[in-house]
Amino acid sequence: MMEDRFEFLKKIVHLANSSIGFEDRMQGILDLMVRGEKVEKACLLFMTPLPDTVEVKKVSPRDPNWEGISFSIHRTPLAEVLENRKALSVPRLNRKEHKALLRNPLFKGYESLILLPVEDDQLLYGVVGLLSRIALDSDTGRQETLQLAVRELAGVIRNSWFYTEAKKRIAELSVLHQVGRVIGSSLEPDELIQKAVTITAQVINAKGSALLILDRDSEEVIVEAEFGVVPPEVKKQILQDILARKGDLIYSVKREALPAAPPLDRKGSDQREGEAVSTYMCIRLFFKGPYRGRLCVYEKIPLGGQGEARFNEEELSTLSTIGNIIANSLENALTFQKVEALARKNEWMVRNLSTLYQIDSAMMTSTSLKDLPQIILEAITLKEGLGFNRAILLLADEERKFLTPMAWSIRRNHRAEGPPPKEEGLGNDALSGYFLRQAAEIRKKRQEADRSVQGIKIPLKAEAGILARTFLEGRSFLVKRASEDPRANKELAKEWNLESFAAVPILAKDRVIGVIEVDNFLDRRPITQDDLHILSMLAHQAGLALENARLYSEIARTNEELRAARERLIESEKMMAMGEMASGLAHEIRNPLVSIGGFARRLMRKFPDDEQVQSYVQVIVTEVERLEKILNEITAFSQDPRGTYKERDFNPIVEEALGLVRRELEEARIQVQTQWGTVPQIFGDNRQLLHVFYNLFVNAWQAMPQGGVLSVRTFVKKEGDRSWVVCEVADTGGGIPPELLHNIFNPFFTTKVHGSGLGLPIVHKIVTRHNGEVDIDNRPGEGVSFQVKLPPAREAKLILAKPRINGERDHGKKKNIDRR
Repeated sequence: MMEDRFEFLKKIVHLANSSIGFEDRMQGILDLMVRGEKVEKACLLFMTPLPDTVEVKKVSPRDPNWEGISFSIHRTPLAEVLENRKALSVPRLNRKEHKALLRNPLFKGYESLILLPVEDDQLLYGVVGLLSRIALDSDTGRQETLQLAVRELAGVIRNSWFYTEAKKRIAELSVLHQVGRVIGSSLEPDELIQKAVTITAQVINAKGSALLILDRDSEEVIVEAEFGVVPPEVKKQILQDILARKGDLIYSVKREALPAAPPLDRKGSDQREGEAVSTYMCIRLFFKGPYRGRLCVYEKIPLGGQGEARFNEEELSTLSTIGNIIANSLENALTFQKVEALARKNEWMVRNLSTLYQIDSAMMTSTSLKDLPQIILEAITLKEGLGFNRAILLLADEERKFLTPMAWSIRRNHRAEGPPPKEEGLGNDALSGYFLRQAAEIRKKRQEADRSVQGIKIPLKAEAGILARTFLEGRSFLVKRASEDPRANKELAKEWNLESFAAVPILAKDRVIGVIEVDNFLDRRPITQDDLHILSMLAHQAGLALENARLYSEIARTNEELRAARERLIESEKMMAMGEMASGLAHEIRNPLVSIGGFARRLMRKFPDDEQVQSYVQVIVTEVERLEKILNEITAFSQDPRGTYKERDFNPIVEEALGLVRRELEEARIQVQTQWGTVPQIFGDNRQLLHVFYNLFVNAWQAMPQGGVLSVRTFVKKEGDRSWVVCEVADTGGGIPPELLHNIFNPFFTTKVHGSGLGLPIVHKIVTRHNGEVDIDNRPGEGVSFQVKLPPAREAKLILAKPRINGERDHGKKKNIDRR
């Protein structure tokens, strides 16, 4: 008997250590037990994670239908053996005592049972049951032999687990190596993301996979990718899990989320035969940076003849490992992408700041309010500047509440002499010089204004459109589709062919002074927020430049006014001194002159028949009358009759003065040509103004002793922001010698034998007292033209209302002389 048991154990040990597969070794050991112990059936039952539940691993004689079946062992001898970890022999199965066990088809019909725990020094794997249809005696030697055999079986199971685990680890490492190699082959986020979802689905053997990454703070989706077929409910669940910060889970589409654990075998579940169960599993992605993400796979692909497949805990662990690799690679790629984006942005900022610096340098070179707007706009539209197709600068008319285009620029094909500089540093002024040359060239070549811009007036009301709102609200606007934007002025958009445009306010000392509009109506290039930002920076610089130019212009104008006031003051003091002297002389001369004239006339009456006496006395009387006329002119030159100023019609004064010399002009055969324009009233003294034009007509008559043409015309003339009422008196008397021209308004200067030298000085004196000017157009050899320019009555009253400089008598600018 001992020899038989020794032989039995020898076969068991030999089989346990053979080179056949572990499954075959376990089946062989059971078969040896059946034959050696002469029983009808032997079964190997494994423990499961569920309490009081075992799974049929092997049955001898072999019956594949039993393998994989799970059943409860609650209140059975099997539970007692596993709990106590001791062998148990049941010589006779009692229907009453062992009812729960005998209901199981595996044990039904058998008389006796031997149960042996399958264990080693560390783990309990399950139980081996030997079933017989006859009663088995409880032989101690048999049990010891069977326990040794079961011990060898435990070693086979342990080695099987170690082998399977090692094989899985090798396979997992191989897969992870492949995943790492594929994912690590690129730093391009888009390519990396697509590779990640593709290889994840392939490694897990799933029909689809999905990846979703959110920004941790804003919860905005940063990365979203999928491979294969991913149902909408899976995508929705992924987002919910990220927001809920859930961990690693396995889901069933038709059930609630299950904890990560291997599912029960289909034969032991309550799932109906033929009903498809789709599952998916998701793992949480961990990042060091500000990201939150989740990686999911959907619907496992069945292998071989497997009817359905579900994800298990091992695959969840593999997915988690893959997720860690993907998370690290993605974070590196996203960080690299951010660094590249920052580098590009910095490069873009440096380039644009350099351009803005050069534009600012170009703007600072000009203080002219006429040239500066065009320099600004050309810098905006030039390809080497900001590169917009069109730019329009509009300034506000504060008085009439309108925005009016002051300057505009459209990208042209022609270029100024010299190519643009290719590389410019912040200290190089080549680009700013290029902007200046381009602006000057374009101003010179563009003869006709853009009719679509010229004459536009935009009311400063919110309902007038984006440009008006930009001015009123002091903020920038970017319009993507003007035809669909209710804020846009549809008429203006149609007139200017606008679809996408931007408008920025021009600020000067926290005050909006205008608006810059830009668009790309030629190439339709979209305008970005970055473009708007740079344009706003330029508009701020432009506002400062325009304000500086305005201040410079005001200072220059103020300096000119001060210079003119100083000259007027000096001239006024000189004239006052001359006037006082002339008045004193006239007073001293007038008394004896009256006596001389009176006595001369008495002599004429006393000797009426003496022709010689009459001749001598007539000479005395004529010279006295001439001296009286000179004294009257001297008196008029020194007087200031501003108290008699009032509104008067201009043309009648000129006509009356012309009538006083009409007979002399006709006798001299001088042709008179008149052209009376429609002019406003002037503000002044009628007698003095009559004297001005009488003197001019007399000068013209004296300049044409042999006849000629006297032209007289009145009209309104605009000079800058001022209006003038003008009378032009032109003759064909040969003009004034150039060397004498600068003295013609000096008192007592004359080239005539019987002249007093006070005619033109009185003209200038009276005109300047009326805040006017006298312009001379001298054409030697042809003639001379005098233009008397007086302000309209409304402006003249405003000028007279201003406080006068102490000691100043005469106002008005110095005469303008053209010495052609």
